[in-house]
Amino acid sequence: MPTLRVLHLAGSRVSSFYYNLSIIYAKEVVQPVGVSSYYAVVNPDGFWQLGTSLDSLSDKMSLQDMIPRLPQIDVVVPYMFCFPGMTSFRAFFEDLLGIPVVGSASHCTALATNKAHTRNVVSASGVRVAKAQQLRQGDTLTMKPPFIVKPTSEDNSLGVTLVWDESQIAEALRVGFELDNTLLVEDYIPGRELRVG
Repeated sequence: MPTLRVLHLAGSRVSSFYYNLSIIYAKEVVQPVGVSSYYAVVNPDGFWQLGTSLDSLSDKMSLQDMIPRLPQIDVVVPYMFCFPGMTSFRAFFEDLLGIPVVGSASHCTALATNKAHTRNVVSASGVRVAKAQQLRQGDTLTMKPPFIVKPTSEDNSLGVTLVWDESQIAEALRVGFELDNTLLVEDYIPGRELRVG
């Protein structure tokens, strides 16, 4: 049986937070029999490294220098949680290089990483959603607490703030706008949150 050649895609050019989170997940990779693993890691400075393990990565190089150095790959397994990692990099490997990527297609992850767009699709399909307002810098907030402020395109609960009273609004908006130029403010509904993947 031929060996499956897997490229583990990790790191982030967005922030150290997303870079470190990605590396934590990539370190947990189990190497099954019949698989040859390779790693491509993007750093917060935008440069890439290649290797057969996270402990044996090359010197940093540009993306255009990395591509010709990629070995023959059968499939890409991504461990990226930043917006470009879940959208652009997936599309680059799958759509431009023609290498299958495990998981949802890039256009699906692009929709799913935008909370406002996802909410509109889900609502249009008949699923009840909390009352909400989308905000950009300078917009007037019309909702009253309690509500949750969420950066529209962040992940891993970054910038999410539960606002109980009006004294917390300014800080919640400041934190959210530091991460994104659009926020989603949703009525707080007490209950359990489920993550489905």
